[in-house]
Amino acid sequence: MGKNLFDDDTGEVTEDIVYWRTAKQQEAWLEQQEKRKQKEKEKQERERKAYIREKAKDGINPEYKEFGPFVWLIYTPLCDLNFGLNNMDMVRLIVLSTYMGYDGYLRWSAKSKLKQKDIPHALDISERSAKMFISNLKKNNLITIEDDGGMKINDSIIYRGEIQRPKEYNVMTIRIYINSIRALYFYSERKMRSKLVYVFKLIPYMNRTYNIACYNTEETNSKELQIMTFGSFCDLVGYDRTNITRLKKELLSFKLKSKRIVAFITSEDFEKSSVCISPYVFFRGNNNNAMIDILNKHFEEQEETDDWQVF
Repeated sequence: MGKNLFDDDTGEVTEDIVYWRTAKQQEAWLEQQEKRKQKEKEKQERERKAYIREKAKDGINPEYKEFGPFVWLIYTPLCDLNFGLNNMDMVRLIVLSTYMGYDGYLRWSAKSKLKQKDIPHALDISERSAKMFISNLKKNNLITIEDDGGMKINDSIIYRGEIQRPKEYNVMTIRIYINSIRALYFYSERKMRSKLVYVFKLIPYMNRTYNIACYNTEETNSKELQIMTFGSFCDLVGYDRTNITRLKKELLSFKLKSKRIVAFITSEDFEKSSVCISPYVFFRGNNNNAMIDILNKHFEEQEETDDWQVF
């Protein structure tokens, strides 16, 4: 019986290594390696979830305790939200803002500022991606870095603290909920994170009371709402309608506590459906009870089917 020679690190067949195994031994060894890799992957996942819990912010505003702590995002109604960034950097900017302290600095804690070297860890990205991201923020005047390394996001875009009325005409503010944004980002597969941008891009079209996409965002009478179809939204943000079914599936995959954050209120023609966002992600209004009722009605766990609809 011949000997099979292997590189013990890679399992590759070679003539230069003194280790040898029978075919059966090699099969058992490969199986053992797969189990080891799976255990390591599970360990990393546990550590990632522990990290998310560790970074959850305190200081919940009692008035909005159902939703948790938040930062204010400033935007122009019925205008595309991008701040000059690509989709992935737009998502990262929103996530980065959840580290904002009440003094405007990005922080790990009340005593520790978040520095540029911390960005890869804070956003779960590579050093190269972090460097390019910060470069893009600087180019668009969205961040400043001070002599001590402290960083501040442009407070004409995002801020944290007491409610302020923006000075600019026709500019609105909306609460972005810190714990929800982090959960959506860190619990998503990396390849799915950029798709969160289409959740954020819905913000300028959200009705203040009902969190549903429409053209009259200040209307409080539900019968008077000028509903924006999901197809029209895709046109406004430059998303190809031929891929609209894929986007629907991707948005429906995002969940908080086993509930979807997006509800499509539809007829047979999906492109004519309207879209509603959970107030646990972002919300402008003050009638929390009304939105919680909508949440319970439209965002309960549903069967994972392509033809899922809410009427």
